[in-house]
Parts: sequence; C-alpha cells; structure tokens
Amino acid sequence: MLVQIVLELKSRCRGAGQFTEDRGHVPGSVLAGPLSQRIRNANTIAEYPSETCHFRGWRIRRFPKADPSVPVRCLSTFSSPPSYLVLKFARLTRLRFVSGVSLLSGTRRRQLEGEGQQAAMRDSVFKCCFVPPPPAPGEEEPAADMAGPGAKRFLIFFDFDETIVDENSDDVVVRAAPGQALPGWLRETYREGHYNEYMQRVLAYMGEQGVREEAIRAVIEKIPASPGIPAVFQFLRSNQDLFEMVLVSDANVYFIETWLRAAGAHQLFRLIISNPASFDARGHLVLQPYHSHSCPRCPANMCKRKIVREYLARRAEERGGRPFERVFYVGDGANDFCPSAVLGKGDTAFPRRDYPMHRLICETQRNQPGVFQAAAVPWQSGEGITACLKKLLGR
Repeated sequence: MLVQIVLELKSRCRGAGQFTEDRGHVPGSVLAGPLSQRIRNANTIAEYPSETCHFRGWRIRRFPKADPSVPVRCLSTFSSPPSYLVLKFARLTRLRFVSGVSLLSGTRRRQLEGEGQQAAMRDSVFKCCFVPPPPAPGEEEPAADMAGPGAKRFLIFFDFDETIVDENSDDVVVRAAPGQALPGWLRETYREGHYNEYMQRVLAYMGEQGVREEAIRAVIEKIPASPGIPAVFQFLRSNQDLFEMVLVSDANVYFIETWLRAAGAHQLFRLIISNPASFDARGHLVLQPYHSHSCPRCPANMCKRKIVREYLARRAEERGGRPFERVFYVGDGANDFCPSAVLGKGDTAFPRRDYPMHRLICETQRNQPGVFQAAAVPWQSGEGITACLKKLLGR
C-alpha cells in the first residue's frame, strides 16, 4: 500500500518572519530543524483521512489514494525558520494528521544528494511527497512505537562532548585547520560565557583558510567514544521499547550527527538538541546559537535546564498527562549540572567521575543538603551506567 505524506507548498515569503503555531488540541508534533537560512517559504502541512501506520520509526497515516476532493486545512505556517520548530497539530473534524514527520536539515539534504533526491529538497522544506530513504550504511532503523505515544517508561538524556565521545569536538575540529592550530589573535577573542560566538569565529576562519566539509567530517568521525558508552548504546538499543533517548549538547548539530551516523547510533535518539550548524554556498560551516535565556549559570547560547524542563512538559502533554516513571541524565560538564538539578527524587544523574558536573553535585550535596534531589551515580566507564539500568529493570 502506498505511503504518502501530503505537503502543500503555499505562497513564498521573502522577508524574515516569526513562527506561528496553531494551539488547538495537540495529538502530536513535528520537529523541523536546524533549517537553512536560505529557506524563505511559507508551508502548510496536512493530510487526508487515513489509518495509522508506522514507517521508519515515524507515526504517519496511510491511505491508498489521495482524494483531491477532500479539503486541506492549513495547520501551521512558518517563514524564516529558527533553529528548531515544533509544529503543534490542531485536531480538525474529519481530518487526521501526521504525528511524527521530520523535516530534513541541511545536513540530511546533502546526504541525499547522491541518491538523486537533492532536487526535491532544494530551496524549500518540501516540494513533493517525500518518503525517507533507507538508513545510511552502519545505521539501524529505529524501532516503531507500536503502542503509540506514552508507551515508553523511561527518559534518558545524554550530553555529547566528553560524555558520549571522549574528547571535546570543538577542540578536535581544529585538527582540520592549517597546521592543526589556530592563530594566537583568534584564541585571544574568547570571552567567558560566550564560547558559541568564539566557535563561530573559529569556523569562519577555517572556512577562509579553505577547510571544507570532507576535512571536518574526517576528524569528527575519528573521535573515540568514551569508555563503555558503546555498551550503553547496545543495552538501550535492545530496550528501545522502554527508553526514550534525547541528546542535549552545546556542541553543534553537524558534529553530533556526523559522529553518530559513523558510529551507527544516530537513530537511537528521538531528538538531538544542539546549536544549528550547516554549510553555506561557499562551503563554510556556519554555526548559530540555539536560543537565548536568562539563566546566570549557563552560557549565553544555551541553558540545558530550560531545555529539559520544556521537553518534560511537552512530552507529558503529548503523553496525555502521563510523565515518565523515571528520568536519567548522563553528562560531565558544569552546564550538565544545571539540568540535572531539575530531576526529582526518583530520578538518577550520571555525572562523569571527577569532572565538573560531579564536583558541583558533591558541593551542593555537602553545602545545601536536600537541594539536589536525584540520586547521583558517578561513572568512569559506561559499564557502570549499564549496570545501574539493568538493576532498575531487575536484570
């Protein structure tokens, strides 16, 4: 039976604009991003009456033939895209809607180029009905959530740099620069709390020096995983029906997706939340901040505490008011302490032993007893994380 997603491309917009969302009853959501700044299209997303099916991990609707006589309603409209958009779907009479379509990032569009589908994606989010291609070599298809929203019992957040991988990807990318080093004048431009701005300048310099995607991808793919992390992924892959996985990182989307795909772990994650990064027409990697916030503890471009809080609230709504039984957070840095403080008494934080997150948790527990409510389980190897999760499941 033909699987179709109906996407009606509406009038084009030239100027920048703000995302507007239709706040009706919300049966699902669509993630879009990070999107190229070149995109300036207003799009509408809708679907004809159909029955539920699952395709490559997305909950979509299936119907044998599109009926042009059925009216299509505009659900959400966006023009100039921010780094990530969440399109809320209103429940409309006689219409049932897609509840899990991923609008492709610039990185993913480039990946499709060799498969002859780049033309369908150029200059717009979608110009046609699109069926995702098979996963790249080394990737596995995600397990379909056959029980629908709310089926998974546990939620686990991961940091990326020095958590999933054993190095800082921002340091590693410099190995692709001429002489594998940055000039002193550039290093001196760093300001505390503004590392994202500094990396924007670093990547701009590398682009001006002729460093292109192939060189950057080569060094990122070679970053070693942290000890025991492959075993954690193997355990979670075998228990995808129980664990929802989300990656929250102050690195950038391009570095993260590149490494995960090379490791065959990309499709384990329901969502990757990081700073947008994509290659422009010159072949330069352009980095942007994720968002702005008012948290005094976190860097200007990202507060993981705000991200985690908003994600938990949104998922509880999408799950019909049912929160996850337990939430886990795996991290290492000072900016991982802030979101782990959101966790409750039944939750668990996994700080990498003797790294800033671990030291801040110990300091808080010592100086402000009861403030940090989650259980803290330090790890040197991911095998300790796996052992804790197995114990939770009685295995």
